[in-house]
Amino acid sequence: MRYTKRYLILVLVIITQSISAIFLRDIVPIPLFGTLTELLLFSLFLFMDGVLAPLLLDSVIASIAFPLTIVTILILLQRDLSPEYILLYYTGLAVAISFLVLLRSLWEITSRSWSRRGLKVDIRSLLLSTIFVVGTFLLSKSPFLLIGSIVDLVLISFLRNVSMIPLSALSWLATPYLLLQEPQPSSKGLCIGEIKMKLLRNLVPGIFQGNYRYKWIPSEGEYCVDYSKLKNYNSTIVGSSGYGKSTVAKKIVSKLNANYIIFDIHGEYSDIPGERIDVSKTSINPLSLFGKSPKQRSLEVATMLKSIFNLGSLQTMEISNLLLEAYEEKGIYEEDPDSWLLRTPNFRDLIILIEKKKSLYNNSQMINRLEGLESYIRFLDSNIFNSDYNFNKIFNNKIILDFSNISVSYIKYILIESILNLIFSRFNEEKSDKLRNLIVIDEAPFILSRESGRMLVDRIFAEGRKFGYGTMIISQYSKELDKVINNSAIVLSLGMREPSELEYMSKVIGGEHGEAQRTVYEMIMRLERGLIATRDLTTSDVIVFRLN
Repeated sequence: MRYTKRYLILVLVIITQSISAIFLRDIVPIPLFGTLTELLLFSLFLFMDGVLAPLLLDSVIASIAFPLTIVTILILLQRDLSPEYILLYYTGLAVAISFLVLLRSLWEITSRSWSRRGLKVDIRSLLLSTIFVVGTFLLSKSPFLLIGSIVDLVLISFLRNVSMIPLSALSWLATPYLLLQEPQPSSKGLCIGEIKMKLLRNLVPGIFQGNYRYKWIPSEGEYCVDYSKLKNYNSTIVGSSGYGKSTVAKKIVSKLNANYIIFDIHGEYSDIPGERIDVSKTSINPLSLFGKSPKQRSLEVATMLKSIFNLGSLQTMEISNLLLEAYEEKGIYEEDPDSWLLRTPNFRDLIILIEKKKSLYNNSQMINRLEGLESYIRFLDSNIFNSDYNFNKIFNNKIILDFSNISVSYIKYILIESILNLIFSRFNEEKSDKLRNLIVIDEAPFILSRESGRMLVDRIFAEGRKFGYGTMIISQYSKELDKVINNSAIVLSLGMREPSELEYMSKVIGGEHGEAQRTVYEMIMRLERGLIATRDLTTSDVIVFRLN
């Protein structure tokens, strides 16, 4: 519970002051002087308490309510306090607030925390707290303490935290403390960590500072993801090597009430539930139409080969035309959608077509151009691309696609892009208003660094939600991630060291204000393994949580 130590310190200070004043009154030999000594000390102490409260509690509202705690302590010590002495406390409070506004920063956690959550009464907390309220009144017979317990009861019912129910017996002693707490969300969703800190902006900028200041305050509660409340089901996890990105992904998918398809580049996901498929022992035809027209698919494959082999625009168009001709050789025509269901050509068929065209030309320049294209296609003439493995089984299941046994990078890339195209082709089959399948792409720059892969992932990110699909991108670097981060409902940053990466992620998480970005930058730079910085989009709070 946040601010527990600070609040206890303040309460102990009040108790110590009260006992000290009473003790000094009793040891002064002349009763009149003893009484004056007690009143003078109480006056000084109350003024000091008013100054101290906002500095310790970071809340004007809790500080305003704190005199009720002071009165309760004095009642328990069987001491009376004239109402006018409370004015001394508020005088000290006014001095402290003026000092903070002028020279430092005035902080207010209560209004910020309570306004960020929809206030909904927890009936169970309300009923259980009633027992303590009744017990308090029966023991004290004090209407003043009864009112305090009722106020506590109401606050606890909004906090929705069962562990705080006994505090309602403390009456006004607990009220400022309860105001410092944060109401828990009514629906949690998928919980993966414990919140440790939250970024707080001051209530007003210091007059001599001219801008808002930010600081990290202690916070508690579970970090939970409620997918039903997010704008989409996409997420991005970024962090330097060794900070546990894969561990975070495993935690999420293992607790997810949905199916998933994990693109496991390095064989790191062997310890989570699901069927593991060694992709090196499968096959897929990259020239499959995947529900698209021959012309569209020809352009996509040509762009993919351009991305792999750094082809020029002219070579890309020539390959696109050759592919379209290869489809027609198999009886697949642009204007005849029924023909799109026929068996498509493969790279070996494309080589045969090129050989056939070479035999028809006498122009050496044209033959040389075809031979140049053929040399690239022959690189792809592999058994892994010449037949179709039944990848339909990856849908509506928990699947780990293991690419770790494929050593040739361009073959691995083509397989990943082809399977992503297959997944994308299934989007239109069924719309869904909840998350049904999560696509996890580890080492995302491998696919996003190429134009064709980036375009495909952007489309999956943009269109997945209405069909019940979400995508999780995992990367050491934020480069190439601009578009996917902007379309991610969840962005998690683990520890980073590279200045340019830190600068970018501090802007993503910290927002537009430069001071917030600087504070987030410094935090991400010193995050240890297991700690994660993010912005909670349901409350707009920037938080740091520890993975469970």
